[in-house]
Amino acid sequence: MRTPCTHYSLYQRFFNTCLREWYFQRDGGAGFYYANPPGLLFTPLRTSRLQKDTFSAPMSHWYFKLPLDGDRFNRTSPLKSDVFGSSSVLQEPNAVESILHIGYDLWYSKVLGAHVSKYTDVYHVSFCNYYDVAFNTLYNVGRNLSVSPEDFDTFQNFRLLTGNIFNMHSILTEPFFKCVILSVSIQK
Repeated sequence: MRTPCTHYSLYQRFFNTCLREWYFQRDGGAGFYYANPPGLLFTPLRTSRLQKDTFSAPMSHWYFKLPLDGDRFNRTSPLKSDVFGSSSVLQEPNAVESILHIGYDLWYSKVLGAHVSKYTDVYHVSFCNYYDVAFNTLYNVGRNLSVSPEDFDTFQNFRLLTGNIFNMHSILTEPFFKCVILSVSIQK
């Protein structure tokens, strides 16, 4: 028997509702739309020189509820041998690790879902520039964390961003990330 959180159509309905709201907000002149819960930030997929700083979403609006002064973020101690290492080797008390994931295909979303559920002591921020990859990332993370879209709550250790890679500097304005993981696949 399938659990309620594995129903693909519920996730589709929820994501499409968020996407419709983003289009409505964008047509009204908004530069971004933050769907909270669960923690999805929509920004324009296309960029223009004329759109300079019109879609800047402050990190305090969508990032994890931590003091944004950066005192608790651990940038110095190394991760374990794998890049998704646990933060059990931290030298600072109550330090936080944050990883930025950038991916362009569906394989990336499957792997990321497993890693987010496995490493719950690390904050994961995923950046996608295609809505289908963003949806599949949301679905795989939610499925691995056993979260149903009917009773979404804000993800404790995951945020999902959509937008253009050239606009990333307007979205990620604080240096909170321990490392950046870029997933690229070869296409024939």
